[in-house]
Amino acid sequence: MQAALEAARHIGDADTPSDMVREYQNWLTREMELLAEDGKAYQQQLLRAGAHLSAQPEEQQVPMAPAHPSARPEAPQTDKRRTG
Repeated sequence: MQAALEAARHIGDADTPSDMVREYQNWLTREMELLAEDGKAYQQQLLRAGAHLSAQPEEQQVPMAPAHPSARPEAPQTDKRRTG
């Protein structure tokens, strides 16, 4: 927020339109660099969380509930037919 206010002050104090554009480009460049850094940090957090989850033993993982209450696992299929 402070960077945007400072950029606005520099843009307002610029003597020529090209100075205004240069100040805007400088501000935009800094903001994009910060955005890229945030994206990289977010990606690293996701990778760490994924590594942590995959490193947990199977018994500690919470079993997932069925998608629908009536959903049941399918019985194994056999080639034999019931008669009777």
